[in-house]
Amino acid sequence: MIDALYIGQSGLNSSRYSVDSTSNNIANENTDGYVKRVVNTSELSGLESDIGNGVSFDGVTRSSDVYLYDKLVSQSSLSSYYTQEDSILSNIETMFSESETSGFSVTLSSFMDSIESLRSDSTNLVYKNELSTQGQLLVDGLQSLNSSIDEEISDTKSLLEDQVDSVNNILKQIVDLNKKIVDSNSSSYDLIDKRDTLEKELSNYVDIEVNRESDTYNLKIAGVNVIFNNTNLHEV
Repeated sequence: MIDALYIGQSGLNSSRYSVDSTSNNIANENTDGYVKRVVNTSELSGLESDIGNGVSFDGVTRSSDVYLYDKLVSQSSLSSYYTQEDSILSNIETMFSESETSGFSVTLSSFMDSIESLRSDSTNLVYKNELSTQGQLLVDGLQSLNSSIDEEISDTKSLLEDQVDSVNNILKQIVDLNKKIVDSNSSSYDLIDKRDTLEKELSNYVDIEVNRESDTYNLKIAGVNVIFNNTNLHEV
């Protein structure tokens, strides 16, 4: 009778943890970076071969597939890279906007035609004036393109500087979280959730790789260690 009550008690205790975990999952359904928690249980060894001895609560784990998560982060980096590349190239394409009646190629063609006209009659003032006009238009066009390209380069450099600052700020936040995770005496899953969110945010700027094979946290950017042994930071 006592054994039966003990078995029932162990089942109720495990169920309580399961209810708490489920409630926590529901409450954090829309929490950014939150990963579902799963309760682990196992059968307690029986006193006899055919009689169980209750249920053991073996703790709570995060329901996360590391392989899929790393792939998601990697593809996020690629997506951000191609999005930014497309934006820059689209701006350059707009500078060289061409049609049958306008654009740098039309200006260059008109200039070459004026040269050929003057070659046919080098003393013709009309042809000389036309060459001078077309030459000035060509110079103006080149200067305009050069100014637009310089402005695009300046804007890109400014954007990169801002992104470098953002990257270093995220890296510092990850290091701070690692310190808390190392010092934590209880479950640090909430801290790990926050770190995952920062990793995803970081992947929007740079190509990252997290080494999960050792007990310490190591993060690389473009193959270079920027966070190693949990809290050592090398800023970009």
